Amino acid sequence: MPVHQSALLTDPKTRAVLREGQVLASDPSAKEATVRWSDGVEDVVTPGKNRVVVVATGGLRYLQWINGTTPAEAYAGDPVAAVVGAVLDMAGGEGTVHELTKRLMGVPEDELRDLLVNRRDELNGAGLAVTSKRVRLKTEVLEKAAEQPAGISSPEGLPAADAPSSNVEFEVDTGGQPDAALPTAPSEAETEPSKARSATDGVAEPVRDDGPDTDREPTPENAAEAATPGREPQPGATPTNVDKAAERPISPIRRLTEIAAIADLEARRPLAVSLAADRDPVMRFLAGALTDNVPAAVVKELAGKPLATIDQMSGVSAKVVATAASAVSSNDLAAMLLLVASTSEAPKGVTGRSRDALEYLVRQVAAELRSAAGRRHERALSLFVSRSAPLLSRVSAEALIELLGAFTSTTVRTHGEQVLAAIVQALQTSDRIDVSEKGLRELGKQAALMPLAESPARQALLGRLWLLKPAEAGLARWWSEVGADDVVAVTDGALLRALAEPTIAAHVAPKVRVAVDDAQTRRRLLTLLASPPEVAAMVDPERVGQAFARIASADKVFAAWRAVFTGAADRAAAESRITALSQERDTAARRLESALKEAAALQSNLERAHRQIDAMREADRASHGANERQLQIDAMRSVARIAALAVEEVGAGDPKRARDRITALVRRSGLETVGEIGAVVTYDPTLHDSIERGVEPGTEVSVRQPGYTWTHGGERVVLARATVETLHV
Repeated sequence: MPVHQSALLTDPKTRAVLREGQVLASDPSAKEATVRWSDGVEDVVTPGKNRVVVVATGGLRYLQWINGTTPAEAYAGDPVAAVVGAVLDMAGGEGTVHELTKRLMGVPEDELRDLLVNRRDELNGAGLAVTSKRVRLKTEVLEKAAEQPAGISSPEGLPAADAPSSNVEFEVDTGGQPDAALPTAPSEAETEPSKARSATDGVAEPVRDDGPDTDREPTPENAAEAATPGREPQPGATPTNVDKAAERPISPIRRLTEIAAIADLEARRPLAVSLAADRDPVMRFLAGALTDNVPAAVVKELAGKPLATIDQMSGVSAKVVATAASAVSSNDLAAMLLLVASTSEAPKGVTGRSRDALEYLVRQVAAELRSAAGRRHERALSLFVSRSAPLLSRVSAEALIELLGAFTSTTVRTHGEQVLAAIVQALQTSDRIDVSEKGLRELGKQAALMPLAESPARQALLGRLWLLKPAEAGLARWWSEVGADDVVAVTDGALLRALAEPTIAAHVAPKVRVAVDDAQTRRRLLTLLASPPEVAAMVDPERVGQAFARIASADKVFAAWRAVFTGAADRAAAESRITALSQERDTAARRLESALKEAAALQSNLERAHRQIDAMREADRASHGANERQLQIDAMRSVARIAALAVEEVGAGDPKRARDRITALVRRSGLETVGEIGAVVTYDPTLHDSIERGVEPGTEVSVRQPGYTWTHGGERVVLARATVETLHV
């Protein structure tokens, strides 16, 4: 086992870096290596439970697999590098082709064997010894790599373009000590800046010093360290420990964070310049961004870096990204990609200016894709979309549409789904669509390139558009490319409800009907019949029946099945009809019986009502007779009183007294006199009775005998009209 540059102890689950150290020596026969960790403790790497990654200078790019890229993706990008990296990961640096296939998960074994045969020269040049059954890493190549100091170009036999780190995995024997008890070292404290860093070391902590180190000459490397305050002794720390902590170099990420916190550009620039000499290209890029100076050579160098290099950005704080984004003056896609990817580990921290920076970066990526050089960034774009997915939801829908609009038709099919999903998520956070008319046109154009049946994001977009802006959703541009096969596969609930709307159904229904009319095979027809109810409602039953008959005429199997189902359907229909008629008969009989009972009850009620009416009539007649008799008695009593009074007064021989007493009796009885004897009045047929015929109303007449009226309940009743005669001249 050759001696390698450094070692990383990683968490078995999260793969976060727990410790870093230097490989001092190794024993190939025992497969062991002695490692001195950054805290000074030495361990022997042996089979155990904790994972150790030994990073080799001059190796290839297998380190990127640890940081998120799958083996199949690494193989698709660079097959030779992936094979070399897989062999590096094998125990002893060798193994069978079958074992190699297991490590390259997702790559067919036949394809891998063809690679080993057809590109054997390239594999040999990369340091592999290949036979028909086994693959072995050349020990002498790795020994040369181990002797190479850090930062020097690749040794002979290794491609110079593949300089980023590779790894071999070991297990560390901790003597039964649990993972949590292992002392951890500060991130990047003892390692090369180009090694993979922990995702948790991006939090800036103030680093203090008691004063500048007068024994050291000021250099660009220690300028930032000299400019920062020193560390203060911790409670309980010994002087020796304090001295060791003061001598420990500050990580570039921490230095970068501290420099970014300085608001004054003039005060920040000399400190950032000290990082520009760092060997890590990411640090050099960000240092240039912080000084408002991004060299084109650095950007070009970053454009070809693997994911392992980009992952080194995971520890940079959102504030650093915002500062760098506001200062960057280049539209190069790779530079923007690094800035966006740097915050992908902690999207919750993207607020305020950082969010504006992300918006700015997304629009700059869109502008770069529209440029003449945009087609060269297909690989970088793929990485951009996959790494920045957690952050795209924090960008406005308008900016995301601008990015999607810059995609070519090929790019839309490969990367458009993730961006479109982010657009839908942005629209779901609002109760209205704040997108310009131009943006909606661009969105409809690009979304049409993604088949509706294969794009859940496009289905969700159309459903959301119908909910928030139904008039826009009814336009033809959203449905021009939607066919019958698309709507058959729709699962989005809002989109299904939208398809039931007449304005939208008008765009889709003709295509569904044509598809049913054109169906020539039973498989095609059954696929269409599996449509959701909202789609099935677009086709009338006659068309379906014609399609059944057409296919049955040319397909004997379908005809036989149709006959079976048709016969069964006919029998089922007849039985159902008989059952329905029986139910109707029983229902009618029950209704008739109920009606007869109701009629009998009505007849009984009618007879009882007639009896009540007859009784009421008898009672009324009896009451009327009694009232009439009482009235007659009352009238006779009055007449008797008047007669007795008249006889009495006539016997007395005093007519005037008799008249006065009779008049008084009449008044007490409630009667009113009509006219006085001898009085001249105007003839009124309702009050007067003339002894002569032909007297016209209004004629002056003389009263010969008074009449009487009676008022009861507001009604005036004439009991006796006054007798009158015309005046004789």
